[in-house]
Amino acid sequence: MLWRIPAGTTENGGTASLSLANFSDADARVAVHLVMVGNQTLQPQTIRVPARGVVTTDVTARVPLGTEYAVTVTAQDVDGRRVPVVAELLASWAPSSTTTGVASTLGTTAAARRWVVPQSDVNAPGFLTVYNPGPEPVTAALLPADSVDRRVGPTSEPELAIAPGKAKVVQLALLGSDSLAAVVTANHPVVVGLTMLGDAGASISSGIADPSYTG
Repeated sequence: MLWRIPAGTTENGGTASLSLANFSDADARVAVHLVMVGNQTLQPQTIRVPARGVVTTDVTARVPLGTEYAVTVTAQDVDGRRVPVVAELLASWAPSSTTTGVASTLGTTAAARRWVVPQSDVNAPGFLTVYNPGPEPVTAALLPADSVDRRVGPTSEPELAIAPGKAKVVQLALLGSDSLAAVVTANHPVVVGLTMLGDAGASISSGIADPSYTG
């Protein structure tokens, strides 16, 4: 089973733990890989999750402050067969932080060329993480949902060039629209997540994949 969580940050002192639930009758070896925005890389960690068990691990202990990241989780049994493990990220910000709160999101098993990302109508900065899990470079375009597929109107601003296995972030404010949803399209499958941080608290979530989109 392969899970991806494309929304994580250590901005404002954020920390996060990853919960891994193994629903099979066999022990699982779970590879947890953090993909950090920027040039820094980390070696994957291997975690044993017992049959019908749950294990929690700190995924931000090795991540520098002020860094956005995505998480990939791959689970196999001792014979190399994939097993049904579920991954969930729980993030928190301490009372001493400018953002105080907790947020959680399940991973996604999908990768798609179009994603819809609903935004909360709150006064808080938000940013999108776009992760390229494939072997080819990706160009991703962003637009407010109310401008998608119009014959006239704004062009995508900005576009992201994302190397294989890498992730990039864009501030939602750069889209310049009051739309409560953003749309990400790409020339190869990607995974998209949303993080919002503000005085009222925090939220993290995966976008909604549109597998029917062919460009």
